[in-house]
Amino acid sequence: METVNLDELVGVRVTGTDGRRVGRISALIAEDRGGDCVVCAVRIETHGFASRLLRWMAMALSPATFRRRLAQKPLDVAWDTLDWADMRQPRLREQAH
Repeated sequence: METVNLDELVGVRVTGTDGRRVGRISALIAEDRGGDCVVCAVRIETHGFASRLLRWMAMALSPATFRRRLAQKPLDVAWDTLDWADMRQPRLREQAH
């Protein structure tokens, strides 16, 4: 088992089952399980910073009816659905929704 600092995982690129880039890890989601803090999922941002900034500006200038279409939500992926064999390049074991 490899020991990794959690802050080193933020920003790591995640690839899909087909080898294509899915996004980058932006956060780790943890739960309290009997006094232990256990990472149960990772949040993956599917768009880069510039894309998110442009989308935010478009949302700020657009009518409320279009804002829902422009809103881009990150993927929350369960820890177990990622292949951590290479900690520098985790891969999805199944297709993300």
